[in-house]
Amino acid sequence: MRYGPRTPTTRSTGLADLSWILTGQAPTATPPIYGLRTDDTALFYAGRHNGVFGDPESGKTWLAQVAGVEALAGGGTFAMIDVDHNGQDHTAARLLLLGAHPQHIADPEKFRYYEPEDADQLHAAVTDIVARAPSVVVLDSIGEILPMLGVKSVDNDEITHALRTVVMPPAKAGSCVISVDHLPKSVEARTTGYAIGGTAKKRAVDGAYLRAEAKVNPAPGGVGRISLRIEKDRTGELRKSSNGGYAGTFVLDSTQPHTTTWTIGREQLPTNDDGTVRPTNLMEKVSKYIEDNEGCTGRDIQSGVPGKERWITDAIRILVAEGHVARQPGPRRAQHHTLLIPYREAEDDRS
Repeated sequence: MRYGPRTPTTRSTGLADLSWILTGQAPTATPPIYGLRTDDTALFYAGRHNGVFGDPESGKTWLAQVAGVEALAGGGTFAMIDVDHNGQDHTAARLLLLGAHPQHIADPEKFRYYEPEDADQLHAAVTDIVARAPSVVVLDSIGEILPMLGVKSVDNDEITHALRTVVMPPAKAGSCVISVDHLPKSVEARTTGYAIGGTAKKRAVDGAYLRAEAKVNPAPGGVGRISLRIEKDRTGELRKSSNGGYAGTFVLDSTQPHTTTWTIGREQLPTNDDGTVRPTNLMEKVSKYIEDNEGCTGRDIQSGVPGKERWITDAIRILVAEGHVARQPGPRRAQHHTLLIPYREAEDDRS
């Protein structure tokens, strides 16, 4: 498959064809096809706007680029709009590490890399992409694209308009669009399931919206492990194949000098001796919080550590039971916490 011009059509009124009702055969929802997992299911939908967000160095762009490399390997095409200052040399080198064929990267009919410097160039790039309808389009990142368009990151009306002009046209042309974004810094905002800025970003996603959380940050010579959580799935096909909100763990192996291999698999969650889920990631976060906030109460921990209340409560209980944390009663029935032995997930034999 190569790039090709789309068939011209007259301007649509938005009228939907509901004639299928008479046949009794409703349109079927197409499952995700890019970002293949070890069970042969995938993460990202074609013809839809998908998103990945997370902290810096949490593998967000790596994951999006993996989908592009898959498209190239399968005979498709790939385009990337880079407003996050990755640079063409760095991007090309990374794609080669991921196994992209040099001839594909060098061929603008297979891979197109755009590095717009202003709104006019950005709109021109989007127009070019829509005309070519590549298999996968990566936008890195929304947090940089919005100010380039003069859009306030907290103005939902402006965000909605901007995403309709930049993100949605390639998706409507049939491309699997994957936008990259960042997590907010405040603890309260991080628990909402939204990227930093206005909520319109999440509303604009009509495919899969994934939160990437690095258990081990990717690094040259190392093995990165990134947990992927489903924050939104418009058609529900990803949740169905995932049996819930855990989309899998993205493993990036960079231990070899000239190649980086990856897998996306659904790992068995760590369990305690009694078979209950062991929230190792939260246990480490709670341990670090108590270490930095000696004598904190349970309420302090709930407010200071992002996560669901019952899982944080379980994490505290396990840390106390296993001798990592001591509790001392305080006034008004409060329980104050002191760290005895730091807990680290990587050192847990059951993680």
